[in-house]
Amino acid sequence: MPNAKAQEGYDTVLAQRGERSDSLLKRITSWLFYKIFSYLADIDYDGEVGNFRIMSRSVVANFCQMREQLRFFVGLIQWMGFPTASITVNS
Repeated sequence: MPNAKAQEGYDTVLAQRGERSDSLLKRITSWLFYKIFSYLADIDYDGEVGNFRIMSRSVVANFCQMREQLRFFVGLIQWMGFPTASITVNS
């Protein structure tokens, strides 16, 4: 349960995709894109994690204080360095 992870003290709880029903081509091209993206952006980006997440008030407040015009949400949340956990979600 995602709320349990948040109550354990994690400031961010990520929703990681479980089983996927996408075609093989879609999975391969997605994997390749995120590998190249991670290399070029110099971040450890997991393509299996979506934008759906639970965030504490302190994470949201810090994010709102950032002055970046073009925000890369996932990268900025990860960059802030708050304790993070993930749960597996099947769609």
